[in-house]
Amino acid sequence: MIKTKLCELLGIKYPIIQAGMGPFGTNKLAIAVANTGALGLISSSALESSNVFNDDGYNQFKKTFEPGLEGESVEETLKNIFRHTLKQTKKSNGIFGLNTLVSAELMEGAGKMIKATIEVRARR
Repeated sequence: MIKTKLCELLGIKYPIIQAGMGPFGTNKLAIAVANTGALGLISSSALESSNVFNDDGYNQFKKTFEPGLEGESVEETLKNIFRHTLKQTKKSNGIFGLNTLVSAELMEGAGKMIKATIEVRARR
C-alpha cells in the first residue's frame, strides 16, 4: 500500500481522487470509491447550474440518485444526498467530498452548496 501526505491529510487509504463528472449525480460512485479507501466526489454542477440556466440539467440529475432524496430546494436535495452518502460510507468513516463549480456566474450557488455541505458534516 502506498502511504502519502495526501492520504494522511484526507484520511484516505489510497492516494486516488475520483473526478466529480457532472452534470450527473455521482453519489453512488462516490460511495463505492470512498468505501474502497480512495476519495469519492459528489458532482453538484447540475444542482448549481439549474438556478442559473434551466431546470433540464437538474431534472436529469434527479434521475441518477436514489428515489426519495429530492428535497424542497436544491440545497435540501444536496443535504439529503450527503446524509444518505454519510450513512453508506460508514466503512470509510464518511470520507468523501463535493465537486462544485466556482465560476463568477455560479459563485452564489457554490456558496450555498458549500454551506449545505458544512452543515451536514457538522451534524455528523
